[in-house]
Amino acid sequence: MINGSEKVVVELIDFFSAGTVVSRKDLIRGKDYDINYDNGSIIFRQPLLQTELGDAGQILRRQIVVTYQNEQVSGNSNIYGGQLRYHLNRSQSQPSWIGANYFQENLGIRNFVLYGANALISFGEKTQLIAEYARSQNDSEILGYVNGSAMRFELNSELVSGILGKLYYSKADTGFANNATISFVPGQTRYGADLIAKVGATTSLQFRYDQEDNIGVAPRPLTTLADLLSPRQDAIPGSAVNNSLRTISLGVQQNIGTALLNLDLLYRDRQDRLSPNSLSSNSTQL
Repeated sequence: MINGSEKVVVELIDFFSAGTVVSRKDLIRGKDYDINYDNGSIIFRQPLLQTELGDAGQILRRQIVVTYQNEQVSGNSNIYGGQLRYHLNRSQSQPSWIGANYFQENLGIRNFVLYGANALISFGEKTQLIAEYARSQNDSEILGYVNGSAMRFELNSELVSGILGKLYYSKADTGFANNATISFVPGQTRYGADLIAKVGATTSLQFRYDQEDNIGVAPRPLTTLADLLSPRQDAIPGSAVNNSLRTISLGVQQNIGTALLNLDLLYRDRQDRLSPNSLSSNSTQL
C-alpha cells in the first residue's frame, strides 16, 4: 500500500435492502483508526457495532468500505480525475449547484473509466431535488469489457407545516461498476415515497412505500480463505436473480416523557420469477 492513500468510510445501510445508504462517515487516521502499511491491517480506536436502530426505528447494518492505492511491482499505473461544479446559489438555506465528474484508472491489462454529472436544486427553503447520473466502462478480469449506467433522483419537501414528504428513484445497470463504494446493487431498480406527519407536540405518523426490482447475477459469497486472500478486484459471479420486493409500512411514534414509543405495521410481498413456487411469499409484521 502507498502510505496515506487509504480512505476508510463507515456506512449505515438498511438491513433489509442492500445498497440503501442511510448515512456515511469518513474516518480519520490517528483519531478513529491506526493502520499498519506493511501488512495492510487496520485497528479501530472504538468498537464498531454491526447493527443499530435508525431514527425511524428501522434496523441498520454497519459496513466498512476501504479504498487505497498500491505500488506496482512491474508496469505502470495511472489515475486521472477531476470535478467541476458551478454554484447557482451559495445561500446556506437554499443551496443550488450542478457538477460534472471524471475518473480514469489505467492498470495495464485492466482499465476503468467512471464519469457523470450531479446536481442539487433548491426550490425555496423547504424543497430540494438531488439528481445523479454516472456511467462506467470497465475491463473486467472475469466478465471482459462491460459498461453500464446508474442514476438517482430524490425530492424532499415540507408539503405543509408539520408534514414532510420524500420521493425517490434509483437504478443501476447490471454492468455498472464503481470501485470507490459498494453503496449500490448492480441490476437493481428502486422507487418509493416516505411521508411523516407531526399530528401533535409528541405524536408523529409515518407512511412508507418501497418497490425494489432485481435482475442479473448476484456475486458469490466469499467463504474460503483462498477467496479472501485473492488479489482480484471484481466480484465472482454467483447465481442469477430476477425478483421484486414491495414493502408498505404504517407507523406511529409517541413521546412519553423521556421515553419514545414506536409502533409499526409492515407488509412485504416478494415475487421471485425464477423460482415462483418456492421463494415467492408475503408477510405482515407488527
